[in-house]
Amino acid sequence: MKYLVRMLLICLLPAHQYSYAANWKYALSSRDDNHYIDVQSLTPMGNMIEFWVKETARYSTVSPQTGLPVPTWGGAVKTNYIVHCRNGVFAIRNKQVYRSDGTVINNLNVPDYQIRFLPIARNSVVDGYRKLVCQPALFENRPSEAYQQQEAIRQASRPIY
Repeated sequence: MKYLVRMLLICLLPAHQYSYAANWKYALSSRDDNHYIDVQSLTPMGNMIEFWVKETARYSTVSPQTGLPVPTWGGAVKTNYIVHCRNGVFAIRNKQVYRSDGTVINNLNVPDYQIRFLPIARNSVVDGYRKLVCQPALFENRPSEAYQQQEAIRQASRPIY
């Protein structure tokens, strides 16, 4: 029984970042959108940080001719960013476009081997994200991912009475 619990725990740990309830906090506004950062998704990786952003964007339908989102009010876009704080570059790992009713219009997953980092333009929306997430104070009271995994394994190995 203990072996089965440990194996399930090991298999499910990599999916933990996608299984939590999002904690969206207002980050900034652009011309037509409000942007929110999921503070629970902030994952430091050395000089880089990975996080999710939700934009209450104007995308909610897709053009049948081009297959691209057409501006109409009510949709949302969720994007998984990786920002290199020291080098000032970013990459997109995942992007999901939603209609106003919550159905997914489009989903883009970029495999690790295809991720390309681009420079962050000054005063851009991504530059606003960088200024928010590349602050050391965000990580002072946050346990590391390795600690969280060790704690989960320790809890799973406790005897069940």
